[in-house]
Amino acid sequence: MAVSLSASEADALEVHRVAEEIVRGCYSRVALQFPDDLLRVSADTCRALDARIKALLSTTPPPRPPPPALYILADTTFGSCCPDVVAAAHVDADLIVHYGRACLSSSEGTPVLYVFGRDPVDATDAAAKLAAALAASSDGNPATGILLLSDTRFYHAQPAVRAALVAALPPDTVLIESRIDGWSGGIGSAAPAPPPASEGDGGQETAVCGRAFRLPDGAATRDFAVAYIGGESLTLTNVVMSLKGNTVFAYDPQSQTAELASSEANRLLMRRYALVQKARDADVIGILVGTLGV
Repeated sequence: MAVSLSASEADALEVHRVAEEIVRGCYSRVALQFPDDLLRVSADTCRALDARIKALLSTTPPPRPPPPALYILADTTFGSCCPDVVAAAHVDADLIVHYGRACLSSSEGTPVLYVFGRDPVDATDAAAKLAAALAASSDGNPATGILLLSDTRFYHAQPAVRAALVAALPPDTVLIESRIDGWSGGIGSAAPAPPPASEGDGGQETAVCGRAFRLPDGAATRDFAVAYIGGESLTLTNVVMSLKGNTVFAYDPQSQTAELASSEANRLLMRRYALVQKARDADVIGILVGTLGV
């Protein structure tokens, strides 16, 4: 059957990169995990991967390994943002390729290769809106610098937004870009990582919600304002809760607006406190573990 993925879809789903990683790792049983909104292209993606893998294997010197078995996972055990290690274990998969938005929860045992997708972002508009919001919020007490984070769907555009922010912010602004590993516990990246710090830079490696960055010597995370690329989501909520002492501005690429997101932290904390108090009064408590990564 002919492969019917368009060139743009094949690029967004990173067919070539995924096929190269599968061949390089000599994986034999690969689970392809798709969220509901990508199930329409799951079969075409599987066929495109199979064709690309076979093309790569045909150029390798003998003895050539057989093409891997590819399985499509749907109706995930927990949330589509988490690698479904349970369903992958049912087919004895030695690799999970996770498509779409990811919460970056840790997974042990089966390696996970992430394909985040490439939702559109106007980098110039994002930088202008975030720079204006950050400038308006300083109130004579500016932060030490700015941490640039993003939703996984917009991570591909983060280097472009950073470059535009450098031009839009005062020249002495310390701007630190986070990075996300394209593998769970492995190698690779879905977008070019920021250049590593030189030996003289020193600093401390820190991670928040699966996003790593290096702070200058003597600096603390709480000293930085946060510029986040992405709309309202569970990921943004987790970032705000994890950085509740920071000012967080989020740029929504769909509405093209930048808003103060950290103002929600107090409301979320009060809601969590109320739920904790409710749990204390309960006679029976059930604990649900929906992923082996928990």
